[in-house]
Amino acid sequence: MAGPAAHRRVDDRQRVAGAHRGGHRPPRTEGRRPVNAGTGQTWQSSTTVSEGTAVVALFGELDITGAARLREILHNAIDQHSRVEVELGQVRFVDSTVLSTFVNAHRHATAAHVGFTVSNPVGHVRRVLTMTRILPMLEGRDTR
Repeated sequence: MAGPAAHRRVDDRQRVAGAHRGGHRPPRTEGRRPVNAGTGQTWQSSTTVSEGTAVVALFGELDITGAARLREILHNAIDQHSRVEVELGQVRFVDSTVLSTFVNAHRHATAAHVGFTVSNPVGHVRRVLTMTRILPMLEGRDTR
């Protein structure tokens, strides 16, 4: 029969942090690290403009927490330029909210007669865009 220490309750903070014998360790990030450590933001953007084309380069991991800001960035670029390219080469993760943001930005651009494409999706991002059949539309090669 185990002693009282074996039945000791681990508080929620330790459970989340992945407590183990000998103390507690910091939470795992599953190999993902925030771009802006300490701010909670896991992505960044940079916009450059050349000859009427805005290139919005995205970096890091995009999810629901940044979708509203991403929407604002993309819509501002669409409203101010004749063509918008979203560079995804440094993006490691997107969730369904971000996919929706891309599709809605594409619709906004189409309504405004502005070219809108994504370029260089890699790894997880390419797989998700391909699996959802969004990639051809966003790369400008929609065959419908």
